[in-house]
Amino acid sequence: LVGRPPAMSSASAASDSRAQAARAHLEALLPAMAAEESGAEAPRRLELLSGLATAFLAAMLERSEAPPLAFVRRVYGLLSGALVRPLSRESRRNLEEALLLLLQRMLPDPALEAAQGLQPSFLEAQDLQELSQLLTSLMAAAVAEVEMFEETRQGVALPLMCALLTRVPAKQRSQVFKGRLWQQLTELIGSDRIEQDQNRADRGVQRYQSAALAAVLCQAPEAASAFFEAAGFSAILRSEMLGCRMRLAPAGLHALDTTHPA
Repeated sequence: LVGRPPAMSSASAASDSRAQAARAHLEALLPAMAAEESGAEAPRRLELLSGLATAFLAAMLERSEAPPLAFVRRVYGLLSGALVRPLSRESRRNLEEALLLLLQRMLPDPALEAAQGLQPSFLEAQDLQELSQLLTSLMAAAVAEVEMFEETRQGVALPLMCALLTRVPAKQRSQVFKGRLWQQLTELIGSDRIEQDQNRADRGVQRYQSAALAAVLCQAPEAASAFFEAAGFSAILRSEMLGCRMRLAPAGLHALDTTHPA
């Protein structure tokens, strides 16, 4: 899920009936999702709609190049707006996966743009407020995943937060990630609940995702200071983090046992 999909010629994209069908279904689905986004009246229906939206987005990217930015912005607005509302775990996961897919595959790669000398545009006050609300909702979901340790399925709230913040200018990240969020991030990194969980190997992934989020945030001095004041660096430097070993086994490659870089 890194970068944009391989570019296809306009002729091949236009002739791909599956990509056209996926986009047409998604276009028809968006109004229905907007009507059901609160999830209060028909939570099962929203679970179905959010799952379909994720599947249609994946099908579009498999068969064609990224769609126009106007379409991407429309889908982003719907998904991000739905995620700040109360949702069932299944609906939330579907919407988080769809938004992560949109950010990483339908928008230009921030690393590539930085290599080309392009800088991200500064966000307006309203955009900062909306993004701050979205991050607050995602952090609450990440904390809930740790508390509900009987649930073995990992969520994507923390990777999604990383994907969102990499598209925010470093100087503005402390404006959207602030207050209680720093303390919650520190608690995720040094969570004793993760230590006590019988599925420690799986739950440890959440700790490393939290450390990766801290690395994204601390690229600006102001955010790094806020992380230090929340005792975040003490949590990072715990022996459990520095001495932990993890097994890397990408498909098609030999497994590697190594000390985690956090």
